Amino acid sequence: MKTILIITPWFSPAFRAGGPIQSIVNMVEYLQNDFHFKIFTGNKDVDQTALDVPLHQWTIHNANTSVYYTEPSNAFRKFREMEKGISYEYLFIVGLYDWQFNILPMLFCRGHHKIISVRGMLHPGALSQKRIKKRLFINFLKLFKINNDLLFHATNEIESKFIKANFGDNTKVTIAPNFPKLNLSNKLNVKLLGAINLITVALISPMKNIDLVLDALKLLKSKVNYHIIGAVKDPQYWSQCKKIISTLPENINVIYHGELKPSEIEDHLNKADLFIMPSKSENYAHSIIESLSCGIPVITSKNTPWNNLQNNSAGMNVETDVNVIAEAINYFINLDDADYQPFSKGALSYF
Repeated sequence: MKTILIITPWFSPAFRAGGPIQSIVNMVEYLQNDFHFKIFTGNKDVDQTALDVPLHQWTIHNANTSVYYTEPSNAFRKFREMEKGISYEYLFIVGLYDWQFNILPMLFCRGHHKIISVRGMLHPGALSQKRIKKRLFINFLKLFKINNDLLFHATNEIESKFIKANFGDNTKVTIAPNFPKLNLSNKLNVKLLGAINLITVALISPMKNIDLVLDALKLLKSKVNYHIIGAVKDPQYWSQCKKIISTLPENINVIYHGELKPSEIEDHLNKADLFIMPSKSENYAHSIIESLSCGIPVITSKNTPWNNLQNNSAGMNVETDVNVIAEAINYFINLDDADYQPFSKGALSYF
């Protein structure tokens, strides 16, 4: 059985980094009977909260997966020390821009097959943030032809095109979709006519367009409970969102739950009627898939892998326009439970 060494800034029990953590958790769960996994990661969550984990020793995660936690500040030095004591066939690097967990392993770990999982970081929407810094790094790799030694992992054909657009048509890319989280239970409540329980689960940043959702809610006359779950990645953006919240009419109730553990999120999903996240871009969006798996229809943009929702009675793909978003939400508000159930079943079928 082959051994895959994964190096990633965050792994369970960290959860605030969202999708990249869930992707690896799901992968090692599905493939534990096919590979040995060794995961080298930091002992802090994305907000620098220390994890309650043992340091500098291998900890069992599942039957064929063990995890090594270390301080992020000197992670690469510790990685090289640890690496000498194990044998492995593949080095799987999660991310692109982290100095300790991505860049130094790309540059100096040459003895093994290296796979770079870019996790949506080359999508034009993602590249628009800190654009100059990211462009300099990409050009550095190309200048020294380091990228020629790498195999890139894309989760879909669109991401493969973004990788080649940045690193060249001859770049080696393999497409392998993420594994979804399974065994989520179905939603519990009955959909009431003229009201809706709306939910968003996301890292709070401009990429998610939560401000557009809030502006759209201003246009609605019906009763809406809007639950927002997720860590604040961009405090300035969240301040803008809170200003909008303060101007919403009385029929709109916004509840911010902060960052929750996955098990706690599932409880909220089961009580929701509609998931909404009209993102500027998404590489995968685990929260969309998990909502669909609970039988919750989704409103999202056309910038995710999950399209043709309306044709499948699983939700709607909308333009990132306030009026269009308001119209989509209002459509679901005006469904009673009998008319809503085909969408709930359609979400499950689409999943």
